[in-house]
Amino acid sequence: MNYSNKKSLRKPDNVYSSYLNAFSFILISISLYYKCQLTLPSNLKLAGNKQFLSTLICLLTLVYNLITIICFFLNKINSNHNHNLNLNINHNLNHNNNNKDKLSVSSLYYFKNNFIHSICLIIQFLIFVIYWPLKLYNRDLLYYSSSNSKSFPDILSNQLSSLTSSASSSNVNNYDELNFLIELTIHILPYLLLLTDFLFFLPNYQIKKRLISLLIAVLIFFYYVFLLLLVDTGLNQNLPYPFLQSLIYSINHNNIKSIFLDVLIILVVCNLSFIVFIIHKKLHSLAVKNKINEKPITFLELI
Repeated sequence: MNYSNKKSLRKPDNVYSSYLNAFSFILISISLYYKCQLTLPSNLKLAGNKQFLSTLICLLTLVYNLITIICFFLNKINSNHNHNLNLNINHNLNHNNNNKDKLSVSSLYYFKNNFIHSICLIIQFLIFVIYWPLKLYNRDLLYYSSSNSKSFPDILSNQLSSLTSSASSSNVNNYDELNFLIELTIHILPYLLLLTDFLFFLPNYQIKKRLISLLIAVLIFFYYVFLLLLVDTGLNQNLPYPFLQSLIYSINHNNIKSIFLDVLIILVVCNLSFIVFIIHKKLHSLAVKNKINEKPITFLELI
């Protein structure tokens, strides 16, 4: 992909993408800070907030935001360097170093777009489509605390009434009653911001579908191993989500049927990542009019 096309918005020095990622970085950072102030149940306290998948993927999203901003400034520095070289008699002597600088920025840009962004986008989407239905209809699969008995409308009503209050106030101190704005920022907004960046400011993914599915499967496996190493069940600690804890219980008690169902859920999630990747690639193709110049079409042209 040629990122040097001046007519294209899909290149490392896109200032709008940098603004978007700076906004994303600030917003997600603030939300994670307030989330970490909430009180976890006693069976989750020792492992802390780092055990939650939403926290980990938000941290990876912050890494993506930072790399995008770094690419922007590196490309600007290289552009200024190129301008100075054109006025320099020794242009030819520095030409090779200049090419190396361009290559390093392009490689970083390619890596963060095709690997970090794709992983973040897919997992944030899966969190979005899995978390909210469970929160609405079966909170027992997400939360351990006694507030499972509360209906979602009651909790939502309490959250909406406290939108103007601080997220760390005394009436919002349980991890399953997160302030509604913070809830949206962690479980919906990261996906929407990544999607916006992808559709309007980034070239389409250039990695193979099977590779990204394999990466997601490996990450899910390592996340599960990470939890097993992090959570000390001997100290009455549980895995962060009840449906994961049920898998451990089934393994310990040789419940083959339950183990099969839990493993099937994990396999379904891995296959979903493959489908989600394809859908977003197709969506990007529909949102781009000129595939050579990667020039976005207008809203009127889309409708």
